[in-house]
Amino acid sequence: MENIDFERLRNDLIDHFGTLAQFYPAAYMEVSRVERADHDELIQIALKEGFDLNDYVVYSKNMN
Repeated sequence: MENIDFERLRNDLIDHFGTLAQFYPAAYMEVSRVERADHDELIQIALKEGFDLNDYVVYSKNMN
């Protein structure tokens, strides 16, 4: 997988599930899951929730 900004992805997933938790309190469990997820699990969660991982690709400034 290309370089992903996992910190940003994690924060966006936390915001996503935090918003859902206003209507579905069980979504708070997903917030906890996201907080402790490794990179592979974050990708799986994001894809399941319909996130476009292309939005999180970090491009190197040294593109030779």
